[in-house]
Amino acid sequence: MTQALHTRSIDFAVISGDIPEIGLQRRAMWTERVMIMVHEGHTLAQKERIYWPDLRGERFILPRQDPGSDLAGMVTARLIEPGWKPDVETQEVSRENVANLVPIGRYVTLTTDTTLGRILPGIVLRDIHEMSGHICHIAYAGYWRSDNSSPALSRLLKLVGERYPP
Repeated sequence: MTQALHTRSIDFAVISGDIPEIGLQRRAMWTERVMIMVHEGHTLAQKERIYWPDLRGERFILPRQDPGSDLAGMVTARLIEPGWKPDVETQEVSRENVANLVPIGRYVTLTTDTTLGRILPGIVLRDIHEMSGHICHIAYAGYWRSDNSSPALSRLLKLVGERYPP
C-alpha cells in the first residue's frame, strides 16, 4: 500500500500497525481487539481469560492479507524465546477461509473483533490478554502523501478528522 501511495496510484490507505514512512502523513483511526479462534473442543475454549503464554505450543494459521501479517508478527514477538519460535503458518487465503480450517482442530488462528458478526459453528473466540491484564489490540491508521493536493483527498481528510479527531 505504501508503494501505491508513493507512486500516486492511490491517495489514501488504511493500514494496520505503525509504518514509519518518510513523506507520508499518518492519522490514527481505530483499534480492534485481538482474539484467538479455537475449536470448541480445544482446551483454550474452556478458559475465561487467555494470556499470550497460554498460546505457546499452538499451531497458528493466518492469512497473508491484512491484518494477518501483523498478527503473525505479533504472535512471533510475544511468544519467541531463545532457541525456539512459534509455529506460525501464513496462507494466501482470506480470513474466512482460514476460519474454516479451525474446526478441523489442527490449527488456531488470531482474528479481530470485526469477525464477531460471522462466527462459524463449533468455533470459540476469546480475547487475548497482555500480562498486564489489558486486552491486546491492533491499531489502524490512515496514510497519505504530504505533498498530495487532491481535492478528493482534502474532502476525505476532513471527514476522517471529524470521525477520528486527533
